[in-house]
Amino acid sequence: MQELGNAAEYLRISGSGRNALDFHIAYLPFLKIANAGSEADKVAAIVANLRSRGTSRPRKLKTLSGTIKAQFQKSLGEADVEVLIQALLSEGYLTLDGESVSYNLPTS
Repeated sequence: MQELGNAAEYLRISGSGRNALDFHIAYLPFLKIANAGSEADKVAAIVANLRSRGTSRPRKLKTLSGTIKAQFQKSLGEADVEVLIQALLSEGYLTLDGESVSYNLPTS
């Protein structure tokens, strides 16, 4: 994490229960997502997130847009989300039928 410089910070664990560390470790993927710089890194993070959702992936384009914004902690604008969706389409991860979304995600 030191390599990230000002882009990351250490956080003190505030809990002391049996699962306190587990709850904090669950936030580590957000560190990787927040530091995804290139479009390819962001697309890879989105694909990984969608794969991890199994069958509970967004079924509508509007819901997918909201999911992507939430994944990047709402730091992306509408235009940025549209660029990422177009990248997912052009790489064959998504297909659209009107507002309905279908997925063709890699298995690993």
